[in-house]
Amino acid sequence: MKSGQIIDERYEIIRLIGSGGMANVYLAYDPILERDVAIKFLRLGDNNQSDAVRRFEREALSISELNDPNIVAVYDIGEDTHGKFIVMEYVDGVDLKEYIRENHPIPLHKIQNIMLQIVSGMQSAHELNIIHRDLKPQNIMIKDDGTVIIMDFGIAVVSTETSITQTNTIIGSVHYLSPEQARGSLATSQSDIYSLGIVLFEMITGRVPFDAESAVSIALKHFQDPLPDMEQYREDVNQPLMNVVKRATAKEASDRYESCQEMYDDLATIFAEDRQSEPDFVPMGAQSDTIVVAKDQIEQKMRYTDEHQAMAAGKDDDLSDNLEDADSVATQTTPIPVVAAADNDQSPEDKVEQASHKGVKVGPTAAQKKQRRKRLLMILLPIFLLLAIVSAVVFGRGQQIDVPDLAGMTVKEAERVLQEEDLTLGEVEEVFSEDVGAGFVVGTNPEANHSVRKESKIDLEVSKGPELFKVEDYTNQAYADVEKSLRDAGFTVEQSRDYSDNIAAGHIISQDIAAGEEVVAKDTTITLTVSEGVQQFTMPDLRGMNRSGVQQWADSYGVQVSFSEESSDSAPAGTAISQSIAPGDSFVMGDSLSVVMSTGPATTSFDKEITIPYEENKSEASSSSSDEGDGDENSDEDSSSSRESSRSRQTPNEIEVYIQDEVNDYSTPVDTFTISKDRKYTLNFTVRKGDSARYKIVRDGEVIQETQVSE
Repeated sequence: MKSGQIIDERYEIIRLIGSGGMANVYLAYDPILERDVAIKFLRLGDNNQSDAVRRFEREALSISELNDPNIVAVYDIGEDTHGKFIVMEYVDGVDLKEYIRENHPIPLHKIQNIMLQIVSGMQSAHELNIIHRDLKPQNIMIKDDGTVIIMDFGIAVVSTETSITQTNTIIGSVHYLSPEQARGSLATSQSDIYSLGIVLFEMITGRVPFDAESAVSIALKHFQDPLPDMEQYREDVNQPLMNVVKRATAKEASDRYESCQEMYDDLATIFAEDRQSEPDFVPMGAQSDTIVVAKDQIEQKMRYTDEHQAMAAGKDDDLSDNLEDADSVATQTTPIPVVAAADNDQSPEDKVEQASHKGVKVGPTAAQKKQRRKRLLMILLPIFLLLAIVSAVVFGRGQQIDVPDLAGMTVKEAERVLQEEDLTLGEVEEVFSEDVGAGFVVGTNPEANHSVRKESKIDLEVSKGPELFKVEDYTNQAYADVEKSLRDAGFTVEQSRDYSDNIAAGHIISQDIAAGEEVVAKDTTITLTVSEGVQQFTMPDLRGMNRSGVQQWADSYGVQVSFSEESSDSAPAGTAISQSIAPGDSFVMGDSLSVVMSTGPATTSFDKEITIPYEENKSEASSSSSDEGDGDENSDEDSSSSRESSRSRQTPNEIEVYIQDEVNDYSTPVDTFTISKDRKYTLNFTVRKGDSARYKIVRDGEVIQETQVSE
């Protein structure tokens, strides 16, 4: 999964921040709520896939029901092409394990504050019947503001789901494992309280209380060895705080706190003045009577043990194989028997035996002796078998040490573990790893669980992350060749197709990952756009379209169009007559096209000259005649003067000329003017060949001429 990748069409991956046995955790950004989130993706291996899925789903179910400031918040649960995922609160801080290493010794008041937050969060979980089962400092985060967040409910279980935890199965981290879990019993809320007590012990002392060379040995110590004295590691620890640890880590669950709330109330008052002189807490289980065994009988059983040591050593190997490393155990193991305290109601035979040890001479019968030996053997046999196993581990190995499993640790963490195991850090080699995050141990040389001598050097292989693939420029290359090469490198290759004027068909036009970018091939999908060559189109029939319609079509297809004109008896003027690319033929963008436009039918033109007569105003002419008839001596002179005056008073005629031909219609005059005398006028006609035209002359609103003419 690469930076910038979008999950569920919402969350943008920023970087990998953690990698575990069953999941990878990424820092991501939620653009809707504008906040950073942590996304845990289930990572399935080749085996136990259904179990891993069940645990992953159980974690999502468990913490989605919780709403507590000290428990990591769940925002979303989903599944996409990359698998199942949980979107959680991103906790920016340091885990408690690292905090202890960097700040030891932690002030007692600070320890109290941190522990109160942890216990409070677990009380909320227990109220919903959710048992964490893997409480350890590595699963507890401390933010910069001091808030404590409990993480990783990956093996949490609802306490009523008895089917999830199988008999004789240990699930959890062995350094923090309760005695009942080590025996294979069902984990309860008091099992979590035991783990909290171990975490509190480590916060106080800077170390875990029980440690050994193998997980088996550590598990034995949890229900067999007393808790180490905290005062030998730290002098300032007070009795109330030690009592909280002792009560939380009591071997028997009945001696522990019944609830986290009870532990919280006790822890909250450890500095109260009235508690500073309280006595040391002694569990009720530690107050039971001790079985008294005769020395000769012990020696007899020890001889029996020596004879079967080799057999027991073999059993230890089988048992060790059934446990994982000391940090995380989830395997099958044989329940380890617990020896009950002696019954105070002694039988007569027991009283005889006890009296004999006190020096009282009592003569038991043969049947009593036989019964006594049988009962004693029944009690001691499991103990001696256990001692045989431990002896085989401790004495059989001598100075040999098993190389610890350091996979997934930082170099600093691995070096500390090696020092604790009396081993030395050797060479550190950086290697590429697809599964382990950068900076974490991939493996060791010698390998984990291989026996070596003390002080041996252990070389580390440290991941520098997956090997990055540098993307090249694939444009103009054959798709088939590039696609095979990328798939061989681990890419998921997808393609889209498009036309191209300059990239040959089958070659790559573009790619969605830029050349030079470095990516993890197996987590990357690259999309290549492949050319289908130059796009071809089918020419339509443009005849009958007007000029603007032809131009619009040509622009939409990128065709360069030119026009010419011809007359046509069949095509109306202004419409396309013919085209240079015939209808149905193929063309491509950029092609040239010639279109002939019609000017209409073929026509001929001719002229006709006419005379338009002037007409005097009738009323004026009449008045003038009347004046000429008057007789007097000056009539001739007056008549001449009158005619001159009449001419000066002539009114012009309004003339309208109408023509009907191929160009003009009869509804609108082609010319208008006035005349004050007769006028010659030339008419212009355009007609189809063989056709005629006509005209009319209107004078002062009266048609004076209307004639049909031809060429």
